[in-house]
Amino acid sequence: MIKIVENSPQLIQINATDSVDFEMPHVCFLAKGSVDGFHFKMDKIQALFPDSELNRYKGRLETAKESILSRLILFDFLSKHCHVNTKLLKINYSDSGKPYFENRNIHFSIAHSGQMVFVAISFYRAIGIDFEFETPKKDFNILAKRFFHLEEYNFLNACKEEDLAIAFLKMWIKKEAIVKCLGETMFSMMSKINTLDNFIYSPDNQNIDLINISLINAKKTDVNISLASIDCLQKVYFLDYNDFEKR
Repeated sequence: MIKIVENSPQLIQINATDSVDFEMPHVCFLAKGSVDGFHFKMDKIQALFPDSELNRYKGRLETAKESILSRLILFDFLSKHCHVNTKLLKINYSDSGKPYFENRNIHFSIAHSGQMVFVAISFYRAIGIDFEFETPKKDFNILAKRFFHLEEYNFLNACKEEDLAIAFLKMWIKKEAIVKCLGETMFSMMSKINTLDNFIYSPDNQNIDLINISLINAKKTDVNISLASIDCLQKVYFLDYNDFEKR
């Protein structure tokens, strides 16, 4: 079993021109962007993307905007703030579809919903991110029955209607962030995570004793964010990329 520990890191806003000390322990970097009104410029993409990623998204500027923007944010952040030559990075994909760098000890996780994108970056240990808007949904019970631990499903069935949405939301973003951090798939792992007793049961091929969960509500995002990390995060440096094109 893996124990889930909740912590509350300090959220620190950084500016577009700030350099960051990526050698700091217990730190994660979080960047946000939106495809709303964003114009994808090929010269920017070609200057930052490794050749493998250029080929992956060739001819898909209109159909893969969220994925392209997430990589633009990732590569731009590493280039400008951490002085990494992103053209030399080699990205591969695990069996579960998780992207990772083959040649640098840089961990990252990407989440997008609607037109909003978040990218989390760690220079020490694996990290996972998920977020959701606080909007009502009608399929809570169907999703919970399919993906949640039985105790969680029973708990949600007993919730008052006015409490159901937020209870489901917090469980979901915790679980998906953990799945991403561990490099698993939703289908193989989600039901093994019990956020009520804070344990992960029978994880496959994992030599981990505990995993840390941080719940964040960044100002002006209107979303709930969950970060899962093997490292205990003390600080999260946050950068808003809404003015990406002015950078």
